[in-house]
Amino acid sequence: MSMKHSVDEIKTAVDTMLADSNAELDRIESSIIDEISKEEKKTEEHITWLNKLMEDYISNISSCKPSEVITFNEDDEENILVQIPDIIDPVVPEFKKGRIIKEEIKKLFGSISFCTLSERKMPKENDKINLKSLTSVTSKPTQQQSMKIPFSLKKLQGVDLSFRNRVRHLSPLSSGKFWASDSYGHLFQFDLKGNIFKKLNIGGQDRGFHTVTKDDDLLYTDYNMKAIYKMNSDLTLNDLFITTGDWEPWSVYCSLKSGDILVGMTKDSKWKITRYSNEGVKLHDIRRHDNGKELYSSIGNITENINGDVCTIDYVACKLVVVTRSGDYRFHYAGFISHSSLPSGICTDILGNILHSVVIDFPFDIPAKFAAQLRLKKGGGA
Repeated sequence: MSMKHSVDEIKTAVDTMLADSNAELDRIESSIIDEISKEEKKTEEHITWLNKLMEDYISNISSCKPSEVITFNEDDEENILVQIPDIIDPVVPEFKKGRIIKEEIKKLFGSISFCTLSERKMPKENDKINLKSLTSVTSKPTQQQSMKIPFSLKKLQGVDLSFRNRVRHLSPLSSGKFWASDSYGHLFQFDLKGNIFKKLNIGGQDRGFHTVTKDDDLLYTDYNMKAIYKMNSDLTLNDLFITTGDWEPWSVYCSLKSGDILVGMTKDSKWKITRYSNEGVKLHDIRRHDNGKELYSSIGNITENINGDVCTIDYVACKLVVVTRSGDYRFHYAGFISHSSLPSGICTDILGNILHSVVIDFPFDIPAKFAAQLRLKKGGGA
């Protein structure tokens, strides 16, 4: 969950409390108006009664002696003076300001944690992961550098979704749920207990064709319709979000930093990444080197690093391609060709390492140094 999302939750709670308080004020105001109306009616009735009494008195006094007038007032029960109605002063509600404690707000907001390299544990000799130092990828292939980056993997939990094929792509939600897809375009929302909440069949979609926004809305591509669709977080609305014209969208990624949407698409065997705003407005294309050559011969999964770099798997050329946020070429790595598996899944960690996983994980740091190779006893996954 992002810090902005946490702030939005606090703001929503404050807005709800304000709305509830305003509603309570409206109720109090209505009750005060009712009480004043009742008192006003009583006062009007009393004034009417006094006016009638005065008229009767004036009409009779001219024909009566003083003693008869006194008798008239004493004996006529209807003309006995009644008490003037009391006037009640309304009690106006008073707001008592609470004490805002910064530390309590911090507890609601959350905190930032960071684990330095020195604090991370190296894998033990008996771990199932074998860490091998490899050479760094630089502009001079002959230059070698010994890299010792602490890196370890620990399985926390697993869930069996009984897919027809292996899971090809995952999109995590802030609630702890996930969207997962297989090689046949089946898309499931599930939790770690194995409960499935939604199933979609996109058909034919494969690599990185779905992502989630900061608000946990689902975005997915449909290359047949040449469009990006959005399903809101409560799974009630599934609307057309972006149309891509003549280009077929294959993969999509939503930046957790800016909210921008990166879409990998193809037309006539040409490939590009188009950046859109979170409102679906096109910003720019990422397609060519400075020398005019095409950057991509295919686009699989897309992700964004902490420095804004756009990292992409080119599964046809069997390489990882990294460009800046604006689309300037930074580097590529084609070492996958020496392995039996084609490159597929890709992500980054909080330190800026680029992680690729099919049978082997390849971490890179931001300057594109090939840090280490993690071999798993059993491969699979993306």
